[in-house]
Amino acid sequence: MWYSRQTHIFSLVYFPFCFMLSGVLAEQADANVVPYRVGDIIASSETNMTDPVPYGTANNTVDHGWIWWDNGDYLTVDFGVPQTITSVRPYSVYAGGARGALWKMEHSDDNLSYSINDGGEFDFRTCSNSTDDCGVDDNGDPELAGNGYAGWYQYDFNLGLNPHRYWKLSQTQVTAGHAPRTGELQFLAGDFTPASSYQWKADGVGQWSNGASWSPGGIPKNGDQTVVLGSHTNITGNTNVSVNSPAAVGRIEFNNADMSYVISGAGSLDLMADSVGGSPSVDVQAGNHEFQVRTNLQADTYLNVEAGSIPPVQPPPESGRQYAHQIG
Repeated sequence: MWYSRQTHIFSLVYFPFCFMLSGVLAEQADANVVPYRVGDIIASSETNMTDPVPYGTANNTVDHGWIWWDNGDYLTVDFGVPQTITSVRPYSVYAGGARGALWKMEHSDDNLSYSINDGGEFDFRTCSNSTDDCGVDDNGDPELAGNGYAGWYQYDFNLGLNPHRYWKLSQTQVTAGHAPRTGELQFLAGDFTPASSYQWKADGVGQWSNGASWSPGGIPKNGDQTVVLGSHTNITGNTNVSVNSPAAVGRIEFNNADMSYVISGAGSLDLMADSVGGSPSVDVQAGNHEFQVRTNLQADTYLNVEAGSIPPVQPPPESGRQYAHQIG
């Protein structure tokens, strides 16, 4: 069916987007390593805390290091005074292939009640610099040793720059083989500037929450950011973008006429206004694509579909946010 240029306005609080749309190098950070010692680790699922922290394994590019084998493994660091921790940076020493685990960062001011509000979850997943942008060496260059799987992997959070005294890192799920073998583990504090646009590069299937799925490396997480599901050189076929925890972004652009993207998963996706009040949007430049994840409109949202493309089914007419649909 062909459509002339037109605009439709619908009202809704959220809709599940179960319709057809047609149409790690770490983030750069201006941050400092916050030192901690064995005595600052006040709780851990492991008992062999020693220098180099946390478990006495020096950084190296051969196959040995410490591993959290079980879901629920953790460590808690007491920095003595509130620290504005904005990143965690593990050094992988595993050279035998990609490994991954979902890690969670929480914080507390009293060591009694912990929150993830200024922390986050991330998929610590290694990859090889022989084929992608992955771990980096001490100079910030791609780590080529260890078959390219070794190196520093950095994950950022705490956009509000809020300080807390206690920070707890835990493992919630193994995502690839087993958790990466790890040497040193650093905590960073300070300002950082996330990228404003991320292009999807994980072929076939990938996790939204994995910084290695995006170029540049990092995780889109607010209304000032755009994600492009397009024609990265890695993409060779239809691709699934898995959202299995809460995610957020300001603009989604679909732009691949030959291969389809499906955004799905047990999590949720918030479409948010940017920091100056600009409306979120979904822009279908080319191709046939689907949302199959619960999607929440946090502000009046625009859907732009190029002329000749199949528009999404109309959302239910509940009152709430405005959804403007433009075809043409």
